[in-house]
Amino acid sequence: MSISRFRLAIVTALLLVVQGAGLAYGQTVTPAPVQSGDYDALGLRAGGFVLFPEVQSGFQLTDNVAQSAQNARSDIGYFVAPSLRIESDWVRHSVNFDASSRHVYYFENPSENETQFDARGRYRLDVLRTTNVEFNGGYSLQQEGRGEIDVPGAASEPPNEHRLDGSARLTHLFNRLEASVQGSIDYNIFEDVNLVGGGTQNNSDRNYAEYEGTLRLGYEISPKLQPFIETSYSVRRHDDEIDDNGLRRDSDGVSVEAGIRVEISALLDGELAIGYVNRDFEDATLENIDGVTFNSTLNWRPSELTTIAFTAATDVQETSAGTLSGSIERTFAVNVTHSLRHNLTVGARVAYSFEDFIGGNLREENLYLATGLTYQVNRAAAVRLGYSYRNFSTNVAGSGYSENRFQ
Repeated sequence: MSISRFRLAIVTALLLVVQGAGLAYGQTVTPAPVQSGDYDALGLRAGGFVLFPEVQSGFQLTDNVAQSAQNARSDIGYFVAPSLRIESDWVRHSVNFDASSRHVYYFENPSENETQFDARGRYRLDVLRTTNVEFNGGYSLQQEGRGEIDVPGAASEPPNEHRLDGSARLTHLFNRLEASVQGSIDYNIFEDVNLVGGGTQNNSDRNYAEYEGTLRLGYEISPKLQPFIETSYSVRRHDDEIDDNGLRRDSDGVSVEAGIRVEISALLDGELAIGYVNRDFEDATLENIDGVTFNSTLNWRPSELTTIAFTAATDVQETSAGTLSGSIERTFAVNVTHSLRHNLTVGARVAYSFEDFIGGNLREENLYLATGLTYQVNRAAAVRLGYSYRNFSTNVAGSGYSENRFQ
């Protein structure tokens, strides 16, 4: 890509990256602004609801559009990201709905175009002052990364993954004791992979549903401190009883977690938890997956202008690759947002994840760095500029890659 085209992309992005007030960037390349009363979006009133329609559009430049280990290709893409948030304005009960999508269209490599969509709804029913029932449901569409173990190197384009989920949770307070019970179902659908030169790779054997029940007990030592214990049991059932490798991948899992929830005024809030997970597979040739888990979210506000968020998450992931059982993925991230002025925000994100696959000597690591600047023009518009770097590494020779993006 020539220097002139690079300069054109940056200038165009500065002029055309316009969005609705307060829109969070879906790819976390540019941090969302810290809201100030003079720049908060007012929304549109519709009876007992407030609607927040938003749209973001602009250009992004990447130096490795296909996330390739060799022969990286640069490209410029146009993106548009509409979204809608709906909030109820009721004294009791509440309804929230969020829908967003992001579409990237590359000029020279249309096979790498990106499409993401997410819709999520929540309804909270306040039965009593001490009792509530919450219902959640959603649908998401995303594309699997080029470097993932289940995506063949001959894929002509990144395959799509669909997820449908729903849950119901009952929470009740017994004086200082808080108890909640939740049931949920997640259904994951993986589209077939289109291959270079024609043909497809079957992915229907990866489709599965997960049914999970969770019990949580917490005791409020003080309004600022609540230790808790949580246990879950889940079953995963695949559409195909036997996958394309002749394996029965249905499994049962159990997890136990202990932690503490803190809320120290506006300075510090969140929760920290450590636990253990075990997943047992129906096929005797697949090794069990077990290990220590870390799941935490902690928000620290050293000043009114600065927010630092620490997150940690542990997930047991599915795979259909060979005789691998699956993987344990652990992710750690830090987000920093600081307001230089009421309408000028700078932010940064550092995230690191490592994934150990059970049943084989395979390990994957992801490092993600991002920084950005948001200038809030008024309640209805903002201009953003962002940069991100991603490095994917694995112990499989010739499979790692890095990518720089400017937005």
